[in-house]
Parts: sequence; structure tokens; C-alpha cells
Amino acid sequence: NNRNNSANPTNEMGAATGWYGFCLSFCLQPYFSLTQLGYPGNYYGGNNMTKSEHLYVSDGRDYIYGSGMRGGSSGGPHIANLGELSDSATDQGQWPYRNVVFGATSWGYISEEPKIQGMSSLSGPNNAYLFRDLYNPACNTAQAIHGAGSCPLY
Repeated sequence: NNRNNSANPTNEMGAATGWYGFCLSFCLQPYFSLTQLGYPGNYYGGNNMTKSEHLYVSDGRDYIYGSGMRGGSSGGPHIANLGELSDSATDQGQWPYRNVVFGATSWGYISEEPKIQGMSSLSGPNNAYLFRDLYNPACNTAQAIHGAGSCPLY
């Protein structure tokens, strides 16, 4: 299998690092608890990935949350239910899906106060960002290079 040959440039990075799913539509909910990942310059000189847990509040355009992270955290994912969990409960809650990216850090204050950042959801308000239109052409290209199993079309 060429995908497991380290000398072959078609190796999938996710085979070594793992994959996240993503929220495709209606990702902008009034409230959500997510995990923020990033490499902010004010923590460890930007050399270490930092994790923060937040309750996100939507203003109808994006999410706003309290965070001590500063520059360098931009582009970091915001993930619902980060990590693995073995749950035998019949009712696993309102959002039982694991490791789902809702968006990325997209803005924040440069000053020390207020400690607030923001994240644009992948879908935007009422799916206005047309994330599907961005994702599917990229997936088509990936499938042409790596095969049909490299990503699902939506």
C-alpha cells in the first residue's frame, strides 16, 4: 500500500496525526462549549500549542469568547468534544459527535484588555459562507491525487 510507504509523497498526513471532522452547516449556534487550539506568541513564545476551553456566545455573525491568547492563535481550530470518550449512556447529549471543528480563530484585541477573541464559523450566519462550495472542489482535487477515500464530498 503506497499510502503507508514513508518514501512515497502521496502519504496522507492524517494517517500519522489524525483527522478532525467539521461542521458543514448551521455551525453558528447561540451558545456552544468548544476547545480552542493555537500557538499564541504570548504563551511559551508561540512555540507550544495551547488549549483553552470556552463557552462561546454568538452575536449572529460569529462567536465571541474570553481568551488570554493573543497574536499567533489566529487560524487555530475550535473543536466540539475534543478527544476520545467511551460512553455507554443511551442519551449522549445534545451534541454527541467528537472532534468536530466549528471554525477558526479569526480576530482578537492586540491590547491586554479586554481578553476577548472571536471565531468565524465555517458556515456563517444562515450558511451564508457557502463552505460546501469551498470544500467540495478541494476534495475533488484531493480525490484526483490520493483516491476517492481521501475525503467525502458533501
